[in-house]
Amino acid sequence: MSGKVRLFDVESQRLRQAHGGGLLAYGAQDGSVALSPDGRLLAADQQGTLKVWNADSGELVFEQKHVVAPISFSPDSRYLAGAAEDGLRMWNTADWKSRLLGESLRTDTSQLTSLAFTPDSGRVIFSPTRFTSKLIVYNLADDTSEGELIGLDSPCVISTDGSIVAAGGSGGYVCVWDLASRKVITKFKAHSSIVLGVALSPDGKTLVTGGNNSEIILWDTKTFNKIDFLKGHHNQVWNLKFSRDGRYLASASADHSVKLWKWNSKNRRAQDTSTVNNAAAKPVVKHIGAHRNVSDDDDSAHKQAPRTYTVKPGDSIQAAIDAAAPGDHIDIAAGMHQVTEMIVVNKPLIVAGVAKKDEKGPLPTILKGADGLTYVIHVETGAGSSSEIRDLQIETNASGIQHLSGDLTLRNCRVIIRSVLDFQKVISLEAMGSEDIPTDTVTIDGCYLLAEYVGDTAERTPPDVDIILASVGSRYVEITVTGCKVINEVPNAISNGIETRSTTAHITICNNNIRSQGMGIVIPNHIGAMDIRGNTIWATYFGITATTESPDRSNIIGNHITIDDQGFQIYPAFVKDLIARNSPACISIGSTSAGVAEFFHQEFIGRGTNFWVENNVLTGNPKYGISLVDSAEPESYGPPTPNDSHNNIITGNDFTNLNAEWDIALGASTYENMVVGNVGVESVFKEAGNNDRNSISHD
Repeated sequence: MSGKVRLFDVESQRLRQAHGGGLLAYGAQDGSVALSPDGRLLAADQQGTLKVWNADSGELVFEQKHVVAPISFSPDSRYLAGAAEDGLRMWNTADWKSRLLGESLRTDTSQLTSLAFTPDSGRVIFSPTRFTSKLIVYNLADDTSEGELIGLDSPCVISTDGSIVAAGGSGGYVCVWDLASRKVITKFKAHSSIVLGVALSPDGKTLVTGGNNSEIILWDTKTFNKIDFLKGHHNQVWNLKFSRDGRYLASASADHSVKLWKWNSKNRRAQDTSTVNNAAAKPVVKHIGAHRNVSDDDDSAHKQAPRTYTVKPGDSIQAAIDAAAPGDHIDIAAGMHQVTEMIVVNKPLIVAGVAKKDEKGPLPTILKGADGLTYVIHVETGAGSSSEIRDLQIETNASGIQHLSGDLTLRNCRVIIRSVLDFQKVISLEAMGSEDIPTDTVTIDGCYLLAEYVGDTAERTPPDVDIILASVGSRYVEITVTGCKVINEVPNAISNGIETRSTTAHITICNNNIRSQGMGIVIPNHIGAMDIRGNTIWATYFGITATTESPDRSNIIGNHITIDDQGFQIYPAFVKDLIARNSPACISIGSTSAGVAEFFHQEFIGRGTNFWVENNVLTGNPKYGISLVDSAEPESYGPPTPNDSHNNIITGNDFTNLNAEWDIALGASTYENMVVGNVGVESVFKEAGNNDRNSISHD
């Protein structure tokens, strides 16, 4: 995230070189860094500029602007491929002359997410856009496309041994194809949500995957049964690579570590070499079923193939859903669809519209909600099911989408609400699990979500409207919001961007653009861990406010937060005095207000533990930059609320352009927090004075 590119010697594990640096060079993406197979060259995407260094001397040997990840060297080290402004381009590493791959590939490669060469350097395999369901196989000698690998939505990482191709996608699935025939060998659920790393062992016998949890899973490539797993990381596994000689497996994680595993190809066991005396991985006691390769003439396959129902403007969307079987596709044609009754998705389906490509093009698929609707779409498919809604535009004077059960992916949708009613939501997450056990995951990816301000309520106060709200006590395994534009124009300090209340989920909020007249990200009374990184946030009240006592580490990393304290309106009126006593902050950890918790009728957790707050850029004019303060309550709500936050690390944050009364504030009840290595800190407020148990350095 710092933009640094580091080259290590594997045997000694010592640092050889370090290059680059700068804000938010998103180095976790597969293909952001590449080492040529002959060991001569080190390349990286440095915030949209391709830089190549000599791996021995450290000298910069080539630089090209407007090139973004993924980048990849060919196995013979003769070429370097990357996504340029005009398409997928290849540079000859001898003279750095380049050529653009065929005319058919002249596309917006800023959406290209994965790229891999075959071992013979003869072909390159890549995903053309972010939301595609195919990979392109391109023959470099003939400069033509050989065909497509179809079957996986949003493939984000690829590995190939020249015989098969494995790819992982955003839904947690891995798909494996035979490269020669381009037919699917198998498709299976490898992780609960996104798959961030796949690697085929050099002998082709094992597929290794990593994703949203800390486990690395090993799969047999004959049966695709799970055969082992590796434990040692403490957060998401972002990347996996085998060394060319097959001696090591390398894994990179959001826990800030890279681990080297000694690879034993005979029994396919691995041992972490980066930790002394770490035992080999334990054998897995539970296997998933083998997947059969279904041939084209298999009658049973045809019977089970999903059907597609096409709905034109004027047709009933609900009728198509009612007629469909689980797993079928509902394709809603472009144009205006009037929705007079709430659409109920009560079985696992893929519901897809037509997205608008540009402002001059034809209409997209628009679902126009009639007055009086509670929600336009209601999703209740039951535990263990999986549905996807994509490429729809929803416009309504009420709330947009309500989710009650089942795994749901909402992708590339525009949801716009315009309301003068209270307690409306663009997206409402209300799943309670099965017998109070969390069972569901929700992924909201690449969406545009907007609450427009069209007037006050009947009480002449601005309504309380949230963009994404996980209701009090909702139970999810995972809530993920990535790559979205979230805008709340309602001028109310409790009208927020993304809010969860007392949820159990692991929450991932990454790479979103959030603008809110209230608070940007609000996670009070949380039970699990959270990962908030790479977001751009503008708000008038709080940028990020969060509490949790989870033993797992939570991250607030690499966000750019601006607070413009313009004075704010409050509704409901009876909490006005309470909230007015809480001053704006870019980031707030721990206690906010006991009264708000009483308003929501929930026991209140007034502390934050195990937060890592790093590399955030703070600007604007709040009272506090980063706040861990105790709350002073009005008499009507009782005595002050202690913060009690502890074991938090605040480091590497940039306060240079912050105009705050206090850059950092620590309440009297806080303890054993470390504040060190931040930039531009001019003022620190400590209610406990110099005798508290916090470690603070002003540098």
